[in-house]
Amino acid sequence: MESDFGEAVSAAELEQREQWQTELGELKKGRVAAERKRAKCGQRKQALETELHEHLEKRQRELEEGLGQAEEEQPRRGKEAAAPDALGQAQRKLKQAEQGLADMGKRREELREQQRAEKQTFEKLKAQLSEERQREAEEAKELDKLLSRKQMLQLKLAEFTECIKKLGSLPKDAFDESRKSQTSKQLMNTIDKCRKELQKLGHVNKKALDQFANFNEQRDKLLERQGELDEAESSIKTLIEHLDHKKDEAMERTFKGVAKFFQQVFSELVPGGSGKMKMLTDHSGGASAASRVASYTGISIKVQFVAGPDTFTMEQLSGGQKTMVALCLIFAIQRTDPAPFYIFDEIDANLDAAHRASLARMIERQSADYVDESGEDRQGTQFITTTFRPELIHAGHKFYGVTHRGKASTVKSIDKKEALRIITEDQNRLAQHAKARE
Repeated sequence: MESDFGEAVSAAELEQREQWQTELGELKKGRVAAERKRAKCGQRKQALETELHEHLEKRQRELEEGLGQAEEEQPRRGKEAAAPDALGQAQRKLKQAEQGLADMGKRREELREQQRAEKQTFEKLKAQLSEERQREAEEAKELDKLLSRKQMLQLKLAEFTECIKKLGSLPKDAFDESRKSQTSKQLMNTIDKCRKELQKLGHVNKKALDQFANFNEQRDKLLERQGELDEAESSIKTLIEHLDHKKDEAMERTFKGVAKFFQQVFSELVPGGSGKMKMLTDHSGGASAASRVASYTGISIKVQFVAGPDTFTMEQLSGGQKTMVALCLIFAIQRTDPAPFYIFDEIDANLDAAHRASLARMIERQSADYVDESGEDRQGTQFITTTFRPELIHAGHKFYGVTHRGKASTVKSIDKKEALRIITEDQNRLAQHAKARE
Protein backbone atom coordinates (compact mmCIF):
# COMPACT_ATOMS: atom_id res chain seq x y z
CA MET A 1 0.00 0.00 0.00
CA GLU A 2 2.98 2.29 0.52
CA SER A 3 4.25 1.80 -3.06
CA ASP A 4 3.75 4.46 -5.73
CA PHE A 5 0.78 4.05 -8.04
CA GLY A 6 0.85 4.68 -11.75
CA GLU A 7 -1.33 6.96 -13.83
CA ALA A 8 -3.84 4.18 -14.39
CA VAL A 9 -5.26 4.71 -10.83
CA SER A 10 -8.45 6.79 -10.79
CA ALA A 11 -9.35 9.59 -8.37
CA ALA A 12 -11.99 7.44 -6.68
CA GLU A 13 -9.43 4.72 -6.07
CA LEU A 14 -6.99 7.28 -4.60
CA GLU A 15 -9.71 8.60 -2.27
CA GLN A 16 -10.59 5.02 -1.21
CA ARG A 17 -6.91 4.33 -0.54
CA GLU A 18 -6.64 7.39 1.75
CA GLN A 19 -9.82 6.31 3.58
CA TRP A 20 -8.35 2.82 4.12
CA GLN A 21 -5.09 4.30 5.40
CA THR A 22 -7.05 6.42 7.92
CA GLU A 23 -9.01 3.36 9.10
CA LEU A 24 -5.77 1.39 9.36
CA GLY A 25 -4.24 4.06 11.64
CA GLU A 26 -7.29 4.04 13.91
CA LEU A 27 -7.22 0.24 14.11
CA LYS A 28 -3.55 0.30 15.07
CA LYS A 29 -4.29 2.80 17.88
CA GLY A 30 -7.15 0.62 19.11
CA ARG A 31 -4.84 -2.44 19.11
CA VAL A 32 -2.21 -0.58 21.21
CA ALA A 33 -4.88 0.55 23.70
CA ALA A 34 -6.24 -3.00 23.98
CA GLU A 35 -2.74 -4.37 24.63
CA ARG A 36 -2.21 -1.81 27.43
CA LYS A 37 -5.55 -2.71 28.97
CA ARG A 38 -4.72 -6.39 28.84
CA ALA A 39 -1.37 -5.72 30.60
CA LYS A 40 -3.14 -3.80 33.39
CA CYS A 41 -5.66 -6.62 33.83
CA GLY A 42 -2.82 -9.11 34.08
CA GLN A 43 -1.12 -7.07 36.82
CA ARG A 44 -4.43 -6.79 38.71
CA LYS A 45 -4.97 -10.54 38.41
CA GLN A 46 -1.49 -11.25 39.80
CA ALA A 47 -2.06 -8.90 42.77
CA LEU A 48 -5.39 -10.57 43.60
CA GLU A 49 -3.81 -14.03 43.45
CA THR A 50 -1.01 -12.89 45.79
CA GLU A 51 -3.51 -11.47 48.32
CA LEU A 52 -5.56 -14.69 48.11
CA HIS A 53 -2.58 -16.96 48.82
CA GLU A 54 -0.93 -14.81 51.52
CA HIS A 55 -3.90 -13.38 53.50
CA LEU A 56 -7.31 -14.83 52.69
CA GLU A 57 -6.37 -18.52 52.83
CA LYS A 58 -4.51 -17.96 56.13
CA ARG A 59 -7.58 -16.22 57.58
CA GLN A 60 -9.77 -19.11 56.38
CA ARG A 61 -7.61 -21.64 58.27
CA GLU A 62 -7.78 -19.57 61.46
CA LEU A 63 -11.60 -19.38 61.25
CA GLU A 64 -11.85 -23.16 60.69
CA GLU A 65 -9.63 -23.81 63.77
CA GLY A 66 -11.82 -21.48 65.92
CA LEU A 67 -14.94 -23.24 64.69
CA GLY A 68 -13.44 -26.62 65.67
CA GLN A 69 -12.65 -25.46 69.19
CA ALA A 70 -16.17 -24.11 69.60
CA GLU A 71 -17.64 -27.46 68.59
CA GLU A 72 -15.42 -29.26 71.15
CA GLU A 73 -16.42 -26.93 74.02
CA GLN A 74 -20.18 -27.29 73.43
CA PRO A 75 -20.38 -31.06 74.31
CA ARG A 76 -18.28 -30.49 77.44
CA ARG A 77 -20.78 -27.90 78.75
CA GLY A 78 -23.62 -30.37 78.13
CA LYS A 79 -21.85 -33.05 80.15
CA GLU A 80 -21.48 -30.77 83.21
CA ALA A 81 -25.19 -30.15 83.14
CA ALA A 82 -26.03 -33.86 83.01
CA ALA A 83 -23.52 -34.96 85.74
CA PRO A 84 -26.07 -35.95 88.47
CA ASP A 85 -27.91 -38.22 86.03
CA ALA A 86 -24.74 -39.94 84.83
CA LEU A 87 -23.37 -40.75 88.34
CA GLY A 88 -25.34 -43.96 88.59
CA GLN A 89 -24.27 -45.05 85.16
CA ALA A 90 -20.61 -44.42 86.11
CA GLN A 91 -20.93 -46.61 89.23
CA ARG A 92 -22.37 -49.45 87.20
CA LYS A 93 -19.57 -49.15 84.72
CA LEU A 94 -17.07 -49.20 87.62
CA LYS A 95 -18.47 -52.51 88.86
CA GLN A 96 -18.28 -53.95 85.39
CA ALA A 97 -14.67 -52.79 85.13
CA GLU A 98 -13.78 -54.46 88.48
CA GLN A 99 -15.37 -57.71 87.30
CA GLY A 100 -13.39 -57.49 84.06
CA LEU A 101 -10.22 -56.83 86.05
CA ALA A 102 -10.78 -60.01 88.04
CA ASP A 103 -11.29 -61.97 84.83
CA MET A 104 -8.11 -60.52 83.44
CA GLY A 105 -6.22 -61.67 86.58
CA LYS A 106 -7.40 -65.23 86.02
CA ARG A 107 -6.42 -65.02 82.38
CA ARG A 108 -2.97 -63.73 83.40
CA GLU A 109 -2.41 -66.75 85.67
CA GLU A 110 -3.36 -69.10 82.85
CA LEU A 111 -0.94 -67.36 80.53
CA ARG A 112 1.85 -67.64 83.12
CA GLU A 113 1.27 -71.40 83.37
CA GLN A 114 1.35 -71.65 79.59
CA GLN A 115 4.56 -69.58 79.53
CA ARG A 116 6.26 -71.95 81.99
CA ALA A 117 5.25 -74.95 79.85
CA GLU A 118 6.58 -73.23 76.75
CA LYS A 119 9.84 -72.43 78.54
CA GLN A 120 10.35 -76.08 79.46
CA THR A 121 9.72 -77.08 75.85
CA PHE A 122 12.22 -74.42 74.73
CA GLU A 123 14.88 -75.78 77.06
CA LYS A 124 14.38 -79.30 75.69
CA LEU A 125 14.65 -78.02 72.12
CA LYS A 126 17.76 -76.07 73.05
CA ALA A 127 19.37 -79.21 74.43
CA GLN A 128 18.47 -81.12 71.25
CA LEU A 129 19.93 -78.32 69.13
CA SER A 130 23.18 -78.50 71.11
CA GLU A 131 23.36 -82.26 70.52
CA GLU A 132 22.67 -81.79 66.79
CA ARG A 133 25.42 -79.17 66.51
CA GLN A 134 27.87 -81.49 68.29
CA ARG A 135 26.91 -84.34 65.94
CA GLU A 136 27.26 -81.99 62.93
CA ALA A 137 30.76 -81.00 64.08
CA GLU A 138 31.75 -84.67 64.33
CA GLU A 139 30.35 -85.34 60.84
CA ALA A 140 32.28 -82.32 59.50
CA LYS A 141 35.52 -83.76 60.93
CA GLU A 142 34.73 -87.11 59.31
CA LEU A 143 33.98 -85.34 56.01
CA ASP A 144 37.33 -83.54 56.18
CA LYS A 145 39.05 -86.87 56.67
CA LEU A 146 37.19 -88.33 53.67
CA LEU A 147 38.04 -85.33 51.50
CA SER A 148 41.71 -85.61 52.48
CA ARG A 149 41.66 -89.29 51.58
CA LYS A 150 39.88 -88.53 48.28
CA GLN A 151 42.53 -85.93 47.41
CA MET A 152 45.30 -88.38 48.21
CA LEU A 153 43.64 -91.06 46.06
CA GLN A 154 43.22 -88.60 43.18
CA LEU A 155 46.93 -87.77 43.36
CA LYS A 156 47.75 -91.48 43.27
CA LEU A 157 45.34 -91.93 40.34
CA ALA A 158 47.08 -89.15 38.43
CA GLU A 159 50.47 -90.69 39.22
CA PHE A 160 49.34 -94.14 38.05
CA THR A 161 47.77 -92.66 34.91
CA GLU A 162 51.06 -90.94 34.07
CA CYS A 163 52.87 -94.23 34.56
CA ILE A 164 50.41 -95.97 32.21
CA LYS A 165 50.99 -93.25 29.56
CA LYS A 166 54.72 -93.86 29.81
CA LEU A 167 54.15 -97.58 29.19
CA GLY A 168 52.53 -96.76 25.83
CA SER A 169 49.91 -98.96 24.23
CA LEU A 170 49.08 -102.04 26.26
CA PRO A 171 47.96 -105.45 24.99
CA LYS A 172 44.47 -106.71 25.64
CA ASP A 173 45.55 -109.10 28.42
CA ALA A 174 46.71 -106.06 30.43
CA PHE A 175 43.04 -105.23 31.06
CA ASP A 176 42.20 -108.65 32.46
CA GLU A 177 39.22 -108.46 34.82
CA SER A 178 40.78 -111.01 37.17
CA ARG A 179 43.44 -108.50 38.21
CA LYS A 180 40.82 -106.31 39.90
CA SER A 181 40.54 -108.82 42.76
CA GLN A 182 44.31 -108.72 43.48
CA THR A 183 45.75 -106.71 46.30
CA SER A 184 48.06 -103.78 45.79
CA LYS A 185 51.04 -105.88 46.94
CA GLN A 186 50.30 -108.56 44.34
CA LEU A 187 49.96 -105.93 41.65
CA MET A 188 53.29 -104.34 42.61
CA ASN A 189 54.98 -107.76 42.40
CA THR A 190 53.51 -108.24 38.93
CA ILE A 191 54.76 -104.79 37.87
CA ASP A 192 58.31 -105.56 39.14
CA LYS A 193 58.27 -108.82 37.24
CA CYS A 194 57.18 -107.09 34.04
CA ARG A 195 59.87 -104.41 34.51
CA LYS A 196 62.61 -107.05 34.81
CA GLU A 197 61.38 -108.86 31.69
CA LEU A 198 61.28 -105.52 29.84
CA GLN A 199 64.90 -104.77 30.77
CA LYS A 200 66.00 -108.10 29.23
CA LEU A 201 64.61 -107.09 25.83
CA GLY A 202 67.23 -104.37 25.30
CA HIS A 203 66.69 -101.48 22.87
CA VAL A 204 63.10 -101.72 21.68
CA ASN A 205 60.93 -98.96 20.16
CA LYS A 206 58.34 -98.66 22.86
CA LYS A 207 56.23 -96.32 20.72
CA ALA A 208 55.96 -98.72 17.79
CA LEU A 209 52.54 -99.96 18.83
CA ASP A 210 51.26 -96.38 19.28
CA GLN A 211 52.61 -95.37 15.90
CA PHE A 212 51.06 -98.40 14.26
CA ALA A 213 47.66 -97.61 15.80
CA ASN A 214 47.93 -93.95 14.75
CA PHE A 215 48.92 -94.85 11.20
CA ASN A 216 46.05 -97.31 10.93
CA GLU A 217 43.60 -94.66 12.16
CA GLN A 218 44.96 -92.08 9.69
CA ARG A 219 44.75 -94.62 6.86
CA ASP A 220 41.11 -95.40 7.68
CA LYS A 221 40.27 -91.67 7.73
CA LEU A 222 42.03 -91.09 4.40
CA LEU A 223 40.23 -94.04 2.81
CA GLU A 224 36.90 -92.74 4.11
CA ARG A 225 37.70 -89.28 2.81
CA GLN A 226 38.71 -90.74 -0.57
CA GLY A 227 35.38 -92.54 -0.80
CA GLU A 228 33.50 -89.29 -0.01
CA LEU A 229 35.50 -87.41 -2.65
CA ASP A 230 34.88 -90.11 -5.25
CA GLU A 231 31.16 -90.02 -4.50
CA ALA A 232 31.13 -86.22 -4.69
CA GLU A 233 33.03 -86.30 -7.99
CA SER A 234 30.55 -88.76 -9.42
CA SER A 235 27.63 -86.59 -8.28
CA ILE A 236 29.21 -83.46 -9.79
CA LYS A 237 29.87 -85.21 -13.12
CA THR A 238 26.28 -86.45 -13.20
CA LEU A 239 25.01 -82.92 -12.47
CA ILE A 240 27.24 -81.42 -15.18
CA GLU A 241 26.02 -83.94 -17.73
CA HIS A 242 22.40 -83.23 -16.74
CA LEU A 243 22.90 -79.47 -17.00
CA ASP A 244 24.70 -79.80 -20.35
CA HIS A 245 21.84 -81.93 -21.63
CA LYS A 246 19.27 -79.37 -20.42
CA LYS A 247 21.33 -76.53 -21.90
CA ASP A 248 21.61 -78.24 -25.29
CA GLU A 249 17.90 -79.03 -25.32
CA ALA A 250 17.12 -75.40 -24.38
CA MET A 251 19.37 -74.14 -27.20
CA GLU A 252 17.66 -76.32 -29.79
CA ARG A 253 14.19 -75.51 -28.43
CA THR A 254 14.94 -71.77 -28.39
CA PHE A 255 16.36 -71.78 -31.93
CA LYS A 256 13.35 -73.68 -33.26
CA GLY A 257 11.01 -71.18 -31.62
CA VAL A 258 12.96 -68.17 -32.96
CA ALA A 259 13.10 -69.69 -36.47
CA LYS A 260 9.36 -70.36 -36.40
CA PHE A 261 8.47 -66.82 -35.28
CA PHE A 262 11.04 -65.30 -37.67
CA GLN A 263 9.20 -66.83 -40.59
CA GLN A 264 5.86 -65.51 -39.23
CA VAL A 265 7.14 -61.99 -38.47
CA PHE A 266 8.88 -61.66 -41.85
CA SER A 267 5.71 -62.56 -43.71
CA GLU A 268 3.85 -59.93 -41.61
CA LEU A 269 6.39 -57.14 -42.11
CA VAL A 270 7.10 -57.93 -45.77
CA PRO A 271 3.84 -58.86 -47.45
CA GLY A 272 4.48 -61.33 -50.22
CA GLY A 273 7.97 -62.14 -48.89
CA SER A 274 9.37 -65.08 -46.97
CA GLY A 275 12.30 -65.68 -44.67
CA LYS A 276 13.95 -68.69 -43.07
CA MET A 277 16.61 -69.32 -40.43
CA LYS A 278 18.78 -72.40 -40.59
CA MET A 279 21.43 -73.76 -38.24
CA LEU A 280 24.78 -74.51 -39.93
CA THR A 281 26.56 -77.72 -38.89
CA ASP A 282 29.76 -79.55 -39.82
CA HIS A 283 27.76 -82.80 -40.44
CA SER A 284 29.58 -84.65 -37.63
CA GLY A 285 26.76 -84.56 -35.03
CA GLY A 286 25.14 -87.63 -33.56
CA ALA A 287 21.65 -88.43 -32.43
CA SER A 288 21.88 -86.77 -28.99
CA ALA A 289 21.26 -83.08 -28.36
CA ALA A 290 24.76 -82.58 -26.96
CA SER A 291 26.45 -84.00 -30.06
CA ARG A 292 24.21 -81.94 -32.34
CA VAL A 293 24.89 -78.71 -30.45
CA ALA A 294 28.62 -79.41 -30.53
CA SER A 295 28.45 -79.63 -34.35
CA TYR A 296 26.72 -76.23 -34.79
CA THR A 297 28.92 -73.65 -36.54
CA GLY A 298 26.56 -70.70 -37.11
CA ILE A 299 23.18 -69.44 -38.40
CA SER A 300 22.18 -68.77 -41.98
CA ILE A 301 19.31 -66.43 -42.92
CA LYS A 302 17.74 -66.45 -46.38
CA VAL A 303 14.93 -64.08 -47.36
CA GLN A 304 12.76 -63.29 -50.36
CA PHE A 305 11.24 -59.78 -50.51
CA VAL A 306 8.99 -60.18 -53.57
CA ALA A 307 7.19 -63.16 -54.99
CA GLY A 308 9.61 -64.96 -57.30
CA PRO A 309 12.46 -67.43 -57.40
CA ASP A 310 15.18 -65.05 -56.14
CA THR A 311 16.39 -65.74 -52.58
CA PHE A 312 19.03 -63.55 -50.96
CA THR A 313 21.48 -64.02 -48.12
CA MET A 314 22.45 -61.25 -45.69
CA GLU A 315 25.49 -60.30 -47.78
CA GLN A 316 23.31 -59.61 -50.83
CA LEU A 317 20.82 -57.27 -49.11
CA SER A 318 20.75 -53.47 -49.08
CA GLY A 319 20.83 -51.33 -45.92
CA GLY A 320 17.05 -51.05 -45.63
CA GLN A 321 16.55 -54.75 -46.28
CA LYS A 322 19.14 -55.64 -43.61
CA THR A 323 17.24 -53.36 -41.21
CA MET A 324 14.02 -55.26 -41.94
CA VAL A 325 15.73 -58.63 -41.35
CA ALA A 326 17.20 -57.37 -38.07
CA LEU A 327 13.78 -56.15 -36.95
CA CYS A 328 12.20 -59.48 -37.87
CA LEU A 329 14.83 -61.26 -35.74
CA ILE A 330 14.17 -58.90 -32.80
CA PHE A 331 10.41 -59.43 -32.96
CA ALA A 332 10.90 -63.20 -33.30
CA ILE A 333 13.02 -63.23 -30.13
CA GLN A 334 10.42 -61.04 -28.45
CA ARG A 335 7.66 -63.54 -29.21
CA THR A 336 9.84 -66.44 -28.02
CA ASP A 337 10.88 -64.75 -24.75
CA PRO A 338 8.81 -61.58 -24.21
CA ALA A 339 10.43 -58.61 -22.47
CA PRO A 340 8.43 -55.92 -20.62
CA PHE A 341 9.54 -53.08 -22.92
CA TYR A 342 11.84 -52.20 -25.85
CA ILE A 343 13.60 -48.94 -26.79
CA PHE A 344 14.12 -48.30 -30.54
CA ASP A 345 16.15 -45.35 -31.85
CA GLU A 346 15.03 -44.34 -35.36
CA ILE A 347 14.59 -47.91 -36.58
CA ASP A 348 12.56 -46.65 -39.53
CA ALA A 349 15.25 -44.28 -40.84
CA ASN A 350 16.33 -46.57 -43.75
CA LEU A 351 12.85 -47.96 -44.56
CA ASP A 352 10.47 -46.91 -47.27
CA ALA A 353 6.88 -45.86 -46.59
CA ALA A 354 5.38 -49.36 -47.12
CA HIS A 355 7.82 -51.03 -44.76
CA ARG A 356 7.40 -48.23 -42.20
CA ALA A 357 3.63 -48.79 -42.25
CA SER A 358 4.12 -52.56 -41.79
CA LEU A 359 6.50 -51.89 -38.89
CA ALA A 360 3.99 -49.54 -37.26
CA ARG A 361 1.20 -52.13 -37.51
CA MET A 362 3.52 -54.80 -36.05
CA ILE A 363 4.42 -52.61 -33.03
CA GLU A 364 0.74 -51.79 -32.49
CA ARG A 365 -0.18 -55.51 -32.44
CA GLN A 366 2.70 -56.43 -30.14
CA SER A 367 1.78 -53.68 -27.64
CA ALA A 368 -1.84 -54.86 -27.26
CA ASP A 369 -2.89 -57.36 -24.57
CA TYR A 370 -3.34 -60.92 -25.80
CA VAL A 371 -4.12 -64.51 -24.76
CA ASP A 372 -1.20 -66.96 -24.99
CA GLU A 373 -1.29 -70.56 -26.23
CA SER A 374 -2.14 -71.86 -22.73
CA GLY A 375 -5.20 -69.59 -22.54
CA GLU A 376 -3.79 -67.10 -20.01
CA ASP A 377 -4.17 -63.34 -20.39
CA ARG A 378 -0.88 -61.61 -21.11
CA GLN A 379 -0.03 -57.94 -20.94
CA GLY A 380 1.30 -56.36 -24.10
CA THR A 381 4.88 -55.17 -24.54
CA GLN A 382 5.72 -51.48 -24.24
CA PHE A 383 7.68 -49.91 -27.12
CA ILE A 384 9.54 -46.61 -26.78
CA THR A 385 10.70 -45.30 -30.17
CA THR A 386 12.24 -42.17 -31.62
CA THR A 387 11.25 -41.24 -35.16
CA PHE A 388 11.05 -38.50 -37.77
CA ARG A 389 8.40 -40.33 -39.83
CA PRO A 390 4.60 -40.09 -39.48
CA GLU A 391 3.83 -43.85 -39.67
CA LEU A 392 4.93 -44.63 -36.09
CA ILE A 393 3.12 -41.50 -34.88
CA HIS A 394 -0.20 -42.83 -36.20
CA ALA A 395 0.32 -46.11 -34.27
CA GLY A 396 1.47 -44.47 -31.02
CA HIS A 397 -0.47 -43.78 -27.81
CA LYS A 398 1.72 -41.24 -25.99
CA PHE A 399 3.98 -38.58 -27.52
CA TYR A 400 6.86 -36.46 -26.24
CA GLY A 401 8.65 -33.65 -28.00
CA VAL A 402 12.39 -33.08 -27.45
CA THR A 403 13.77 -29.61 -28.18
CA HIS A 404 17.30 -28.25 -27.87
CA ARG A 405 17.86 -24.66 -26.83
CA GLY A 406 20.68 -22.94 -24.98
CA LYS A 407 22.84 -26.12 -24.89
CA ALA A 408 20.07 -27.93 -22.98
CA SER A 409 17.42 -30.44 -24.03
CA THR A 410 13.79 -30.11 -22.97
CA VAL A 411 11.25 -32.95 -22.96
CA LYS A 412 7.53 -32.19 -22.81
CA SER A 413 4.33 -34.15 -23.41
CA ILE A 414 2.48 -33.32 -26.66
CA ASP A 415 -0.55 -34.68 -28.51
CA LYS A 416 -0.61 -36.53 -31.81
CA LYS A 417 -1.52 -33.42 -33.82
CA GLU A 418 1.47 -31.51 -32.45
CA ALA A 419 3.77 -34.48 -33.11
CA LEU A 420 2.64 -34.73 -36.75
CA ARG A 421 3.13 -30.96 -37.15
CA ILE A 422 6.71 -31.16 -35.85
CA ILE A 423 7.53 -34.06 -38.21
CA THR A 424 5.96 -32.23 -41.18
CA GLU A 425 8.00 -29.11 -40.45
CA ASP A 426 11.17 -31.19 -40.15
CA GLN A 427 10.52 -32.92 -43.49
CA ASN A 428 9.80 -29.55 -45.17
CA ARG A 429 13.01 -28.11 -43.75
CA LEU A 430 15.01 -31.07 -45.05
CA ALA A 431 13.39 -30.70 -48.48
CA GLN A 432 14.29 -27.01 -48.59
CA HIS A 433 17.90 -27.80 -47.66
CA ALA A 434 18.01 -30.41 -50.44
CA LYS A 435 16.71 -27.92 -53.02
CA ALA A 436 19.19 -25.30 -51.81
CA ARG A 437 22.08 -27.73 -52.31
CA GLU A 438 20.85 -28.52 -55.83
